[in-house]
Amino acid sequence: MEQAQKISIAMDFIKFCTNFLKIQELPRIVFTQNKNWATNMRSFGQYQPREKAITVYIKNRNLADFLRTLAHELVHHKQNEEDRLESGSGNTGTDIENEANSLAGMIMRDYGKLNSLIYERVIKEDSRKYNVYCDIDEVFFDFEDQFDHYFGITSKEYIAERGIKSLEVAMDEVGDAFWETVKLKEGAGELWSKISDQKVTFISNLEDPKFIKEQKIKWIASKLGKKSKIALLSEAKQVGVLYYFGPYRRLARLVENDFVLTSTIQPYVSFTRNKSMTSDTIASEFRIKIDGDKLSNKYKISPFAHTSAGYGRTSKDEAEERIDLSKYPDGVDISNCILGMDIKNPLDAGNDEFDDEEAFEPPSMLAYDQLIKALKSKNIDFNIVNQFK
Repeated sequence: MEQAQKISIAMDFIKFCTNFLKIQELPRIVFTQNKNWATNMRSFGQYQPREKAITVYIKNRNLADFLRTLAHELVHHKQNEEDRLESGSGNTGTDIENEANSLAGMIMRDYGKLNSLIYERVIKEDSRKYNVYCDIDEVFFDFEDQFDHYFGITSKEYIAERGIKSLEVAMDEVGDAFWETVKLKEGAGELWSKISDQKVTFISNLEDPKFIKEQKIKWIASKLGKKSKIALLSEAKQVGVLYYFGPYRRLARLVENDFVLTSTIQPYVSFTRNKSMTSDTIASEFRIKIDGDKLSNKYKISPFAHTSAGYGRTSKDEAEERIDLSKYPDGVDISNCILGMDIKNPLDAGNDEFDDEEAFEPPSMLAYDQLIKALKSKNIDFNIVNQFK
């Protein structure tokens, strides 16, 4: 299939998704062939709620494969329009993520009936095999629905209450009946007939215990008649942009420590979504802009609000985000997640009591000078600003 034809089909697919999902305003959509992007994100697709932007990796992927990723991210955009996205809501196993998987599968089945060309992966004169990555949960079968049928709760709730070992024992007691009665979802057979001759890797839950992964592989061989492998991948987490504020001296220490955040006072590292934050307790002399999605690939980021003090937590507020340092004793490395750095001009930092600058330099000016020297010595980019906007 020619590139121009693929683009034409992709444009038609976007229109179909817009009508199917009743999207009010399309997001910015970028198709990338940058392999480093996909490797760093550990994902083939990403939706950024604040920027209302979608990125889809397309290199060496067949048309149906990357259209399914696009559909998944468009579902997240619709969820954002409905004001349902919060920090962590796009993590694997959440209702938001399960809905995106399920609706993307429905979109592919319905659109495939209208345009079978999306499954034409092999050009007549081209006998190459393609790597196809396909969700198994919510597309081929519903593991959580089956689990709830036997145990009355989700697998995540079961593990939280009783532990993985207890789960393994319980499923052993149920025996083969659990997997033998798992049925193919509607349309899954048709989808499999279109992709079974390719190199298929099934995508499953990152948090799956090893024994469940092994059982899923057996189920695939039994129901689909093919030995396949399962990759524990997930769609990108919906965290978005975070900001880290502090005084000059703290940033100077960060530069010395190669931007590894630690704390001897608090058991956590704190971020905010408020890019112009002011605080009576935190000196806001610098601001680091951080790629929260990328940071969340390595660290668990949890929302926090001082509800006891009367502060609520909604999808629109600018509440705090934290990383628990007890889980990361070596600190939180933000060096590869920095999007930008702003340093506040100390002459506009509230030092009005010093009328004679030549007679006395305020402490903040001394710290500022030391910081600038440290940043320049390591060739670190930064901006000088009068205020954070």
